[in-house]
Amino acid sequence: MDTMRLRTLHNPRQTQVLLEGCLAVGGPVIPAGSHRLQCMEELPTPLRRHAEARLDSDSVWLAWSDQRRVWFFTGETSLALSRERKQPVLTVREFDERGELLEAANWVLTQHEGWKRLAA
Repeated sequence: MDTMRLRTLHNPRQTQVLLEGCLAVGGPVIPAGSHRLQCMEELPTPLRRHAEARLDSDSVWLAWSDQRRVWFFTGETSLALSRERKQPVLTVREFDERGELLEAANWVLTQHEGWKRLAA
């Protein structure tokens, strides 16, 4: 990917759009009736720490709750992998309510297949 396009990807707003798209296709199913958490104050304390850690970076967080559970994800554009693959690559992490990492994976946005999980 060219440098200018990579810089566009390395922007929190663009990363958020990429993460939303990736989760809509490749992420866990968020139950109907769940609502999106918009403010850090809505998060359990352990997850708030993860959200605060992203304030001064290019990574973002997204979360939903159904009053019983919270689904919390972080996303960060991998410039090195994006350059190598010539497509946007997003590192996605899922955490439980205690702030423990459940899963981490790299996802690539392909032109013809959409979001595709990269082999570890």
